[in-house]
Amino acid sequence: MIEKVCVFIFKRTMRGYEFLLLKRPEKLGNIWQPVTGHIEKDEKPLESAKREVLEETGIKEITRIIDPEFAYEFSSKAKKDYKEYVFGFEVPQTIEEISISNEHVNYSWLNADTSKQMLYWTNNKLALDKIIEKGGL
Repeated sequence: MIEKVCVFIFKRTMRGYEFLLLKRPEKLGNIWQPVTGHIEKDEKPLESAKREVLEETGIKEITRIIDPEFAYEFSSKAKKDYKEYVFGFEVPQTIEEISISNEHVNYSWLNADTSKQMLYWTNNKLALDKIIEKGGL
């Protein structure tokens, strides 16, 4: 089983909570998703989540961590089995622009309803619901 993390970055704004979604390039499906990535050897899921957020967004300051104690499993087309641990990271509302990695071509801050509409994977939508529920968002 290959272990991964799924991290929803969010901030409080005058319009309510907004979630950061990243867009994959066309060769990687052209889909919107939260920060995701593989857990490296000897790394705990939370450590991996922090590392992936920094690598994929450049965000260093996290003001609150939501751990809904939720993970989901899935299989890829290549017949590999994955387990993805879910986290929510609140960041300061002053963060507007981020530095996306070369794994993505765009980003957007969106409310929860629009985020759910934009997300491609059902597991990501379920994970967002868990973050909202556990965080009281």
